Amino acid sequence: MLTSTLSTERGKSRPSVSILINNYNYERFLRQCIESCLSQTQSPLEVIVVDDGSVDASPQIIRECSAISPLIVPILQANGGQASAINAGMSQCHGDVIVLLDADDYLHPWAVERVQSAWRPDCVMVQSRLDIVDREGHYIDQYPAPEVSFDSGNVVPLLLKTGQYCTTVTTGLSFSRALLEKILPIPEEEFRICADGYLVTVAPFYGLVVALENSVGCRRKHESNLWASPAWSVAQRRRALEHDFCATAI
Repeated sequence: MLTSTLSTERGKSRPSVSILINNYNYERFLRQCIESCLSQTQSPLEVIVVDDGSVDASPQIIRECSAISPLIVPILQANGGQASAINAGMSQCHGDVIVLLDADDYLHPWAVERVQSAWRPDCVMVQSRLDIVDREGHYIDQYPAPEVSFDSGNVVPLLLKTGQYCTTVTTGLSFSRALLEKILPIPEEEFRICADGYLVTVAPFYGLVVALENSVGCRRKHESNLWASPAWSVAQRRRALEHDFCATAI
């Protein structure tokens, strides 16, 4: 049964949370990713799973999982890139807060609860450090590294001065749905990859950023990671960096 938009626990109003998974050909990790969303200490309102034209067994896995849990909302679309997948998923989210999740990663059981507890009326984004794990889930490190200062609050001055601030990647990001209604859709051609770059660049201009020092999930490092792949050329890296300039211009 879906929960109400705002639930109350011990007199404290908690925002409802939707989890949005974007997937492309990650059949070997997808089931664990989905199961991590269904094993939360605070149940999400819904789990939107967008398959972006996978040619592996991902669509079948999504159908099987959605048949088991009414929380799962499947979206199967032709390949359009990460921005297209996130745009499609966002259109179906009803939670006050949207937790993003890459399909090769997974959440800790306390992820939704910690995001809810950290949420403030004046913030538009909660970001968290992530545990880096290998293909089998063995711990490697943390991202950003513990010794790196994790930016929070009003990061606009820093963003305008340096063009960046210390943030994280997709699985460590949660956004206000009210914010997303203002800044979506993500430009799909420009952000076929690294769509989170658009969101983390634009969001701070609408409110405050809250940073969680403790991890809410695991970022998996494996041979098919785009950034880890040997095929990830210098030219492609340069194109990804150009996303920051594109988002700022928008």
